[in-house]
Amino acid sequence: MTIPESAQAVLDRLAETLQCGPLAFDKNNRVELGVDEDMGAIIYLSEETQGLVISVIAGRVDDNDADLLFDLLCGNYMWGFTGGGNMGIDRETSLLSIHRVVELPLDLVADPTVFEDVFAALAGAARYWRARLNPEATATVPAPSGSTGMIRI
Repeated sequence: MTIPESAQAVLDRLAETLQCGPLAFDKNNRVELGVDEDMGAIIYLSEETQGLVISVIAGRVDDNDADLLFDLLCGNYMWGFTGGGNMGIDRETSLLSIHRVVELPLDLVADPTVFEDVFAALAGAARYWRARLNPEATATVPAPSGSTGMIRI
């Protein structure tokens, strides 16, 4: 199976899990989809690195909120509150995204939910940070499961 075929198999499985319409890469090897009612995700196929780059967008960051920015840095440390991804803020839009690369091909026969598990972890972390970004708009969301906090040296 080629890398693009493997990537499409992953999208097919994700679409089945999400119970949405078919997912397919556009001419730029990207798929955009909604997460919940107010977040988005982008999945990019990088044939050069033979992987899928997942980005879940949590929301806009107030760059004047030093406490929040500090918490984001702490949450990014050792992937403590990121669902296994890395967080970053886009300089132009101030959007907080959580990213992770998944190497292809995936063995969907041996582990059929491997991609969905990664996607769900990132979405869960994004939900947590979305609630922190705009506490009035969303209910309190617990810290991402599996988080052990920070390692102290």
